[in-house]
Amino acid sequence: SVAQPSGDYTNVINFTAVTNVVLESLWDEIAAMNKGTLAENNVNLSDAITTPTSNNYANDISNSGVYTYDSSVYGPSSDVSNTFPIYFYRGILETDPTTDGSSGSAQTYPNYIKLSNDTCWRIVRTTGSGGIKAIYSGIYDTANNTCAGAGRSRSIGSSAFGLQGNSQLSSNWQYNLNRVGYTFNNSSNIQDISTETSVDIILGSNSNLGTNNTNSAIKTLIEDTWYSTNMTSYTSLLEPNAGYCNDRSVYSDSAGAMPLSLVVPYTKSNNDYNFGAEIRVFHNNSGLPTLSCPRGEVDLYRFVNNGTGLGNELKYPVALLTADEAVFAGSGWNSAIASRSRYSYLVTSSKQWLLSPAGRGYNGNYMVTIAESYNEGRLEDYHLQNNGLVRPVVSFVHSVSFSSGSGTATDPWIIYSP
Repeated sequence: SVAQPSGDYTNVINFTAVTNVVLESLWDEIAAMNKGTLAENNVNLSDAITTPTSNNYANDISNSGVYTYDSSVYGPSSDVSNTFPIYFYRGILETDPTTDGSSGSAQTYPNYIKLSNDTCWRIVRTTGSGGIKAIYSGIYDTANNTCAGAGRSRSIGSSAFGLQGNSQLSSNWQYNLNRVGYTFNNSSNIQDISTETSVDIILGSNSNLGTNNTNSAIKTLIEDTWYSTNMTSYTSLLEPNAGYCNDRSVYSDSAGAMPLSLVVPYTKSNNDYNFGAEIRVFHNNSGLPTLSCPRGEVDLYRFVNNGTGLGNELKYPVALLTADEAVFAGSGWNSAIASRSRYSYLVTSSKQWLLSPAGRGYNGNYMVTIAESYNEGRLEDYHLQNNGLVRPVVSFVHSVSFSSGSGTATDPWIIYSP
């Protein structure tokens, strides 16, 4: 057997499953890395932090690395506390996207985790609570001993974001303002003309979290199909209060919040609208990306043990990445950014869902995706009734330790279940 080092690590490492225990704090490992400084005085942040220093997009890793989140510029984080500095990974972490992190700056700024169930994860950022937020990156390739490689699936499958089925589509539910979100208000058909007097009645409010009474199809897939089968033994290693923001703040254009009179009443043909992430991500001259959650708790989903999973509750501590987090990680929306972000560590071979609603156009509601479009990997709007890849996101607790590894694709940090 392996001698247990001093300190209470019994809830972190299964000592019977490892030998030559290294046992170091994963958070401290990240904190020790060199961290850069963004052009924080540049309002057009998305351009400032994604523009290469040369025309050699494929090999320019000048902006890749670990950066510090500045809450005085981007707003306070909605993490359950902000007692720890927040670091985030960004940039081209591989010079060739088919290698998925086994080349390029991923060697210098490693961000791979492997759990004992052979699932691979890539660290996106740390949290103000000292946690480590990571995105699912497929099953470990035991034949080649890597979390990377061409042709690997980095999702748990494909799903529509909202409701599915011809009976739902035939009722044009995708036009309804109330039926947008990770959970949503499915109690009324607010499509063309509404008699409601408040957006909060339609989208829920902090005083009425139960308004959003129906799970989206993607939430059901993540929680009931995937997590319940594959991840329950890791729940004690995940932050119980980690927040995942499904920002439904409503805007009429890039100028500011939408007046209530433009939202209620409204018609599907005349009143398009944008949600907050659309303004920040696609109209980045008028809003910086943020880790804040503008509408507060009603849009901030958290794990509630033995809860219903409705309203703003998560049945398990897992959700999706936000569009803002994708921007900090290196994704962008215009062609200049996309020609670089195609090499971002978040890019896959197809559209992948993010947690952020985008808005509504003439043919229905949209969410934000990271899209493999013309080999660009840009952020795009996508109909919530369409299928996209699903990549769950979890947040490991501050105390989580790794038993071995250096964080690269071929030598990931290894975390065992309790």
